Amino acid sequence: MQYTLADLEGETDRLRLAVAQPLQVVYTLLSLHIIEEVRSVSTKVLTPHQCGQVVDAIHHAGVPGAMQDRLTELEKSQVSFLNGMKDAIQGLFGAITTLEQRQQQH
Repeated sequence: MQYTLADLEGETDRLRLAVAQPLQVVYTLLSLHIIEEVRSVSTKVLTPHQCGQVVDAIHHAGVPGAMQDRLTELEKSQVSFLNGMKDAIQGLFGAITTLEQRQQQH
């Protein structure tokens, strides 16, 4: 069976999306869990040294930067999705206008 480059690219994109979406969900859930844990720890009575350890651990794990990167990715995907919806709606209105014009011609 022969595959063209376009077939392989399409299949690669489909598989990448199939893997990426569940991973994004897991990453989001882990991020929410981390936020909840930090909130929980921040309400406990800790020594200044313990507070420093928590802050160092959070920064060492790269949590704030990773969460900001994820937020940026989500914002971009939302913009892309909204632009796609806008294009689809404009296409629908264009099709309706064309049909109305055809109707008036007869």
